[in-house]
Amino acid sequence: MYPSYLCPAPCSKLGLPPTGLLASLLHVGTRHASFAMPTSLDPQCLACSAKTLATRKLKSLVGNSLKNGSFIISRKPLQVLGCSLAWCLGQMRPSPIYRHQWNSLEPWRAFLEPSTLFPLVAKCGCLKGSLEASHLLYKPWGGSFEASCDTTLPSWREHREARSSNTNEHPDLALIGREIVKKCGGLPLAAKALGGLLRHEHREDKWNIILASKIWNLPGDKCGILPALRLSYNHLPSHLKRCFAYCALFPQDYEFKKEELILLWMAEGLIQQSNEDEKMEDLGDDYFCDYCQDTCLHLDDELWNDLQCPVSENTRHSSFIRHHYDIFKKFERFHKKERLRTFAALPIDEPARGYRCYISNKVLEELISRLGHLRVLSLAYYKISEIPDSFGKLKHLRYLNLSTTSIKWLPDSIGNLFYLQTLKLSCCEELIRLPISIDNLINLRHLDVAGAIRLQEMPIQISKLKDLRILSNFIVDKNNGWTIKELKDMSHLRGELCISKLENVVNIQDARDADLKLKRNLESLIMQWSSELDGSGNERNQMDVLDSLQPCLNLNKLCIQWYGGPEFPRWIGDALFSKMVDLSLIDCRKCTSLPCLGQLPSLKQLRIQGMVGVKKVGTEFYGETRVSAGKFFPSLESLHFNSMSEWEHWEDWSSSTESLFPCLHELTIEYCPKLIMKLPTYLPSLTELSVRFCPKLESPLSRLPLLKELQVRECNEAVLSSGNDLTSLTKLTISGISGLIKLHEGFVHFLQGLRVLKVKKCDKLERLPNGWQSLICLEELTIRDCPKLASFPDVGLPPMLRNLILENYEGLKSLPDGMMLKMRNGSTDSTTLEELVIWNCPSLICFPKGQLPTTLEELVIGSCPSLKSLPEGMMGMCALESLLIKGCHSLIGLPKGGLPATLKKLTISVCRRLESLPEGIMHQHSTNAAALKELEISVCPSLTSFPRGKFPSTLERLHIGDCEHLESISEEMFHSTNNSLQSLILGDATSFSDDPHSIPFPTTLTFLSLSEFQNLESLASLSLQTLTSLEELEIYNCPKLRSILPREGLLPDTLSRLHARRCPHLTQRYSKEEGDDWPKIAHIPCVDIHD
Repeated sequence: MYPSYLCPAPCSKLGLPPTGLLASLLHVGTRHASFAMPTSLDPQCLACSAKTLATRKLKSLVGNSLKNGSFIISRKPLQVLGCSLAWCLGQMRPSPIYRHQWNSLEPWRAFLEPSTLFPLVAKCGCLKGSLEASHLLYKPWGGSFEASCDTTLPSWREHREARSSNTNEHPDLALIGREIVKKCGGLPLAAKALGGLLRHEHREDKWNIILASKIWNLPGDKCGILPALRLSYNHLPSHLKRCFAYCALFPQDYEFKKEELILLWMAEGLIQQSNEDEKMEDLGDDYFCDYCQDTCLHLDDELWNDLQCPVSENTRHSSFIRHHYDIFKKFERFHKKERLRTFAALPIDEPARGYRCYISNKVLEELISRLGHLRVLSLAYYKISEIPDSFGKLKHLRYLNLSTTSIKWLPDSIGNLFYLQTLKLSCCEELIRLPISIDNLINLRHLDVAGAIRLQEMPIQISKLKDLRILSNFIVDKNNGWTIKELKDMSHLRGELCISKLENVVNIQDARDADLKLKRNLESLIMQWSSELDGSGNERNQMDVLDSLQPCLNLNKLCIQWYGGPEFPRWIGDALFSKMVDLSLIDCRKCTSLPCLGQLPSLKQLRIQGMVGVKKVGTEFYGETRVSAGKFFPSLESLHFNSMSEWEHWEDWSSSTESLFPCLHELTIEYCPKLIMKLPTYLPSLTELSVRFCPKLESPLSRLPLLKELQVRECNEAVLSSGNDLTSLTKLTISGISGLIKLHEGFVHFLQGLRVLKVKKCDKLERLPNGWQSLICLEELTIRDCPKLASFPDVGLPPMLRNLILENYEGLKSLPDGMMLKMRNGSTDSTTLEELVIWNCPSLICFPKGQLPTTLEELVIGSCPSLKSLPEGMMGMCALESLLIKGCHSLIGLPKGGLPATLKKLTISVCRRLESLPEGIMHQHSTNAAALKELEISVCPSLTSFPRGKFPSTLERLHIGDCEHLESISEEMFHSTNNSLQSLILGDATSFSDDPHSIPFPTTLTFLSLSEFQNLESLASLSLQTLTSLEELEIYNCPKLRSILPREGLLPDTLSRLHARRCPHLTQRYSKEEGDDWPKIAHIPCVDIHD
């Protein structure tokens, strides 16, 4: 069901490369993984958090801790070690430094849940009934672990909790349960799985069947997985077993939304209604809840593989990972699978890696049209501009997802899909109309067009679809089309509804007839007038319309946009909306006061934006009476004020005993240029504060005892005059404070816990405080666009600084001495720098003497035109992995000697006087050069030759361009066994005799770019068809080039992207639909050829 040839490259067993010291702690085999700790380690010295730790940081963190006789991994995310540390977390006493992490057990409980533990355990491949399992789950260090029915052990607790109150009411079941727990081998996950299975079972014989099952006695090679998990699956009810099996469509650790999964179950007919009154969506929700309680969503590889199978003639369901460019060859195995029922690109409901993807048109036109039994088809996030008429022949289709594609319309043949239940067109920004034949879709239940911003009207025929459950956007028609009273008959609507173009409601009675109060299944409601009105229009009419559209009290999210009335109706903010958790008032420009919202008992998120008529926030906003225990906004966690151009005064009712916002964690105030009065003086729970573009706000921040992150931009410097109550601050961003000359010593003195400091666009800042070495926790420092800041304090860098970024630093003439290693009295200074970026510092002439820190991994020096040299021997013993030098026009040469053996990436660009390259970029028999993976040499006109030797055999990316005097690349420069090179970029062909034909092209290339070959006429002799791995081909500024096809007439069938610029003959010959050779490249998913 999930063919391996369509899967992405697998991760390491733990989802993280186990390198360095981690490899000595994690013993990873082909099927098993366990965790071992030094026997001398004192577990009481450990503190950690359950998130993801950057690989390159782990070695130094663990190494430094072990040197000091302790093992402390704090602040940084750390999920990899979590399972193995679980037992210790229950046994240790936290040190005072980390005691705040132990105040609540809930974060750790969530971390130890199967949904967190099991993806890692499954990837380790260790839950196979083997001894390693007990090492990984709740095994104490240095001792043995034996299964026990001890009620204090986690396995018994998990089993008891999972089976609820059964054993309290039936004591005999407790005895059987203890025996089952023994067979679980002491593993809480296994016990919880069976506990969920038995939680509603009161008959002893059923419990005894589980206890006496022969599966417990099967050898590992026959069972392959934990018997408990196999039993949990085998004893599922048949309807849940089918739903569970369908989930094998997804890869391990796939994250899906419950609502999306239910829609797929519906489409496949897995949800069976016993009577017509039962709603499939509600039944699906019940299935999901039972499913989660009866089994574990993450089962191990063996059971998952049992449910999956290779693509064959009998395959019914298939999914594939969406890549940036998907060629037709990827889908060849589906050619004779006409009985396929599911064809889905994953992930279904979110883009892959955040960008638009491309798929060959042949897939749409030649493959999918033959899959006549499809029930589920998902092609979301592909750049598809047109849907073939042949889609209308998929008569069995129940689910069609074309979200975030580039389609402008659907063919009218879509109206032939009589069984269609779900049509998803969200974020189709080019969509301008729906098919007129949509009224034929009599079984349509979900129509999602949210984010289809060009869709201006709905076909009037849609009113015939009485069974709609989800209608993301109801567009009110101005003329005789779809009026708002049509909502009256849509009694089944649920989830989120947007009603747009409300200015077209002329008859107030139509709004009353919509009767939103009766739509009890609506959870989220968006009411929009058109933004073009800009608050104009009939104010009285808009007030009456909004008042008449009062929703049901069950609503938990409400957004009102571009409302033009002078005030809000009283129902907004009514405490009877007890489930309201999210409220937004956007660009309601005529309102002069905010509605009373302080009475909403469950409100957690509140956004107020573009309310330009509001001058004061006070009593009318909070309410006359306190909600509970003298508190207003008792549950509010996030509050955003944005673009309040006339707001001047914020009335403060807070005190040490009566807080306006007792639970407020995040406060953002942006673009409020007239706000003068101070912010509330007591916000006891605030952890994040952002104040931006409020130049008249002068009062200093105070009484924020838990504040962690503070951003101040384009404000008065008085805001930063005191830091007395900012002792918990860990991240501080200061930007655009025009009057700031220096950071006050007193302010910095209270920032002992600060980890990240960013100072940007402070034109008058002249110096940093001398006491900045007291920032003992500071790890990241960024200074950008501070032209008058000329130097650093002489006291050196903060002791724990890891990242130093200096950008657009016009006055900087020297760098801090503390960033380099120097010998003093026979010992070497210590520094912890890992990343150093120096960019656009035109006054910088030289580096301080010494060697780069041994901890440094990345060095960037760019746009420093006065920099003449770098210190000899600066590479020293550093472990540099990435080096970039760009725009240093005065630099003649680089330090002599080899490059660090750890260097993986080297970029030297736009250094016009550079005459030589470092010896280490080429391999010779007598030297041990860097194992480079990426090398770029570009725009260095004074270079004439490469060092002697060959390019490293490890090289994966090579970019040589615009070096007109540099010797030609020859075949002798490559290792005969080089199978690593994947990307080759060649430009400015002078050094290649204006002919790329003599350049060797390894067959491993996946990316090839040619530019500035002025006399190149054809690529026919390049034998591109031999590049059997080539995926992307780019050609720039080759004015005489007429053909890109090899002599054989075909490009590699692996080619997924063809990009050409300033090649006029190619534009004419290969233009879409019109060019003579367009049919020869039409199958390529992404073709972009133009002048």
